[in-house]
Amino acid sequence: MRPRTRQAVVITTLATLLGAAAAGAGASLTDPVYSSESHLLWSPGALEYLGDDNPVTDPNALDRQVVDQAEVIESDPVISSAASTLGVDEDDLREVVSVEIQEGTSRIVITGSGADAEEARATTETVTTAYTDYVRVSGADALRQQADLLQSSIDRLTGELNAANGELDAVNRELAGLNVNSPAYAITQGRADRAAARSADAQTRLADLIGQQESLRAAADAFTGQAFLMRQATTPEAPSSLPLTTTVVLGAGLGLAIGLCIVFFLLGRRRNLRARD
Repeated sequence: MRPRTRQAVVITTLATLLGAAAAGAGASLTDPVYSSESHLLWSPGALEYLGDDNPVTDPNALDRQVVDQAEVIESDPVISSAASTLGVDEDDLREVVSVEIQEGTSRIVITGSGADAEEARATTETVTTAYTDYVRVSGADALRQQADLLQSSIDRLTGELNAANGELDAVNRELAGLNVNSPAYAITQGRADRAAARSADAQTRLADLIGQQESLRAAADAFTGQAFLMRQATTPEAPSSLPLTTTVVLGAGLGLAIGLCIVFFLLGRRRNLRARD
């Protein structure tokens, strides 16, 4: 074997062995990692229950809404609730949780990792529950806030109705003491008719607002949220990290590539030196 060929073989062999050894050592020192997934479907159609009379039909706007849910899942309220349930630090929890939005769909994939299979499942399940609860409670609170905003108008109309009814009662008492054929009776009857009309109008508007308020509160009690669980988190059967054999093979391949680069670099350098001589 020619010296240069022998040198090239030695370099590539050593680089391959070093790459395999380094990868194997790293894999041996690293604990296996388990991952578990849950799949959710986010439904923008539920916005109509929150008083949105103009449903979004623009695909880009819908995509933006779904993408925003990834930020909601990683927000402080959701992560804080999940971390409290799991008894872990919030920053540590963020490091082992990832969120993926499947392109062109409203499907959200939450992935949680852990040192063992049960920890991975519990992490994913807890974050998923914290998110769906947050969306449901937030939506229900928004409905109740809308119902509460109607109360001032209801109180105002109640006052108008009471005033109209009070005036109507007073006028009716006056009518009872007047002669039906007298001019004063006709004038007082007109006042009674106007008071009755105001009372009827206030009562109609009041009944409408009370109906809206009751509907909003009923919708809040029945609101299920906008995120629906399609596939719950399961306990993984095997680690998601690469097996030792695969890691060693990949390390050997990387070492071989580096060795070949070194060989070609040395050969090219020697050619340049010869060209100069």
